[in-house]
Amino acid sequence: MSKRTIGYIVYYVLFALFAIYGTVKHWPMQIFVAIILLVEILCCLGGDNAVSSLGYHTRAPSTTASMDPKPKRDFSSLPFVSSLLILLPPILYFVIYTVVWCLL
Repeated sequence: MSKRTIGYIVYYVLFALFAIYGTVKHWPMQIFVAIILLVEILCCLGGDNAVSSLGYHTRAPSTTASMDPKPKRDFSSLPFVSSLLILLPPILYFVIYTVVWCLL
């Protein structure tokens, strides 16, 4: 079993425990899960190239100001399947919450 698979299992278990505990304690979980989802989306959008390009532009702003307008985000550093696996728990939480809310 790879380290990535173990990481996903730990992430899913911790997220499930957090969601169950928050539901039992009657916490407003929608706000927390929405913040987690936004942070994860922002983390999935950027890549190593975007961070290095940003550092390149901030180190020498006078020489790069006339070259490239802005660094583009690199989507190739995090594959689509990995991004989907990372974003799946918060999305499933909102889907399940909406279905349960409609049934009540």
